[in-house]
Amino acid sequence: VVFLVGADTPSHHDTIRAQMSSSQGNEKLNQFLKDSLMMGCLKGFAHFTLYSRGREELLVTIPLSASSYSATTPNRRDLVVSPAPVASDVTPGDQEQVGQENEVVFLVGAYARYKCPYVWVRSSHERLMSSSVDARLKGVLSKDTPLTLNSTNMWKTHPVRVWDIIAELVSLTLPQSPAINNPFVLEKGQITALPPLEGSLAAAATATFLKRIYLSGEPYAEAVLEDMRWAHGYHFEKLPRPQSSSKWASIAAQDKAAPAPVQ
Repeated sequence: VVFLVGADTPSHHDTIRAQMSSSQGNEKLNQFLKDSLMMGCLKGFAHFTLYSRGREELLVTIPLSASSYSATTPNRRDLVVSPAPVASDVTPGDQEQVGQENEVVFLVGAYARYKCPYVWVRSSHERLMSSSVDARLKGVLSKDTPLTLNSTNMWKTHPVRVWDIIAELVSLTLPQSPAINNPFVLEKGQITALPPLEGSLAAAATATFLKRIYLSGEPYAEAVLEDMRWAHGYHFEKLPRPQSSSKWASIAAQDKAAPAPVQ
């Protein structure tokens, strides 16, 4: 029996390669989603605030000046409805603007059906035109159009993480700011203002994240070292110490004094 394999018929090896590629793509997106959820819980950054809106969406709010920073969490009533990843595919239903007049809000969306992250400007485009942000942000004509970023463009060929996207957004929004040298610098007052236990836990989470940045080899990796050490120390400084109980101390003493059981 002779089988003729045409040029248009995928071979068994091609099918296996396609399945492996799909599996690797899913793993990469799942890791991105895990990182996004983790970052949505972090506090204390000077140049941006984060708000996790479900598993697939992360809001990144960047003040246009240092004096405009607000440590408050965005009001849920101000959050827009999830947009479609490709504007020409499905028209987003949201027309609201989010954020204050002195800040820019971005939506990082990593939707399973598209297998890659996209980023949109969710603030008023008029405020971008009147600020000193990078020209690439001013060139966005619609809130429904995803931004063209170096980080998202490299998704298929490089190990892009959610903090790579955030770092690029900070550099685009604050092109004249020292934030370019270290987009993850801490505003320590945000953490020290928290109750001791909450502050200790927030510092621990932030220190763990900064350690990942420090070990990443990024150009700003060395710049986070001082803040990483501070967050690590503050975590232990405010961590509640267990109080000794005289009741349990007495029980432990009795256990030590008890005679050994007869064999």
